[in-house]
Formats: sequence, C-alpha cells, structure tokens
Amino acid sequence: MKERLRCIIRERWVQADPEEKVRQSILKHLIHDRDYPRGRFSVESMVMIHGQRRRTDILVHDAEGKVIFLIECKAPDIAIDEKTLAQVALYNHALDAPYLLLSNGREHHVFLVDKAKKELKSLTEIPAYDQL
Repeated sequence: MKERLRCIIRERWVQADPEEKVRQSILKHLIHDRDYPRGRFSVESMVMIHGQRRRTDILVHDAEGKVIFLIECKAPDIAIDEKTLAQVALYNHALDAPYLLLSNGREHHVFLVDKAKKELKSLTEIPAYDQL
C-alpha cells in the first residue's frame, strides 16, 4: 500500500508523493509559524491559462477572496530554476498575485511582484500573513 498523509487544508487522505510532502510542509509552516488563516488557502485549484486547464499547488487569498500569494511546490529532486520560475510567472499572469513562492523543500525562493517596474523583487523570508 502506498504511503498516505492527511492534507491539513483539504482534510482528506492523499498520496504522500515527494511533491505532496513539500506542499504539506509549506502549509504547516505558513499556518503554524507565519500565522496564515487556515480558511484562506486553496490547494490544487484549477486555473485557465491560454485556454488550457492548469493546476496550482497553493493559493492564499485575502478577506475578499483575491489571490495574494501563489505557491509552486516541486519534489526535492527537482531544481528551482528558470523553467520553474517561468511556470509560476505564467500561472501568475492569470492570477495576478503580488507574492510568489517556489520551493522544492530544500530551496525556497520568495518574490514580491513589482508591477510598476515589471520585475520580481527577491525577499529573504516568507512574509507573515499580516504583512501581505
């Protein structure tokens, strides 16, 4: 039988593949260490990009339901590189989130989207929810 774990947000058992373990670790960190409200997450949500259905890993919403943080999770053996950044940028073109996080569980890259300059500002840590 394949290993399973209980998703902290979806409240159901899911297959514990390497990417899912990273996703659950990030969710636990955001909720327990950075004070993100549990009810403000969407996990594995569908988004339409250029007419194709894509799945986001984690979205964080504000009180009005607007996406304020887009999080892309990869398995630990997947590099966080330009290809990964291009993927999250493509997703964010449809979502327009001001914050982005890319993680493979070993490397974490957090960005603030500067729309005026059309660039990403690298952050040294994941902001607490009240800083978003």
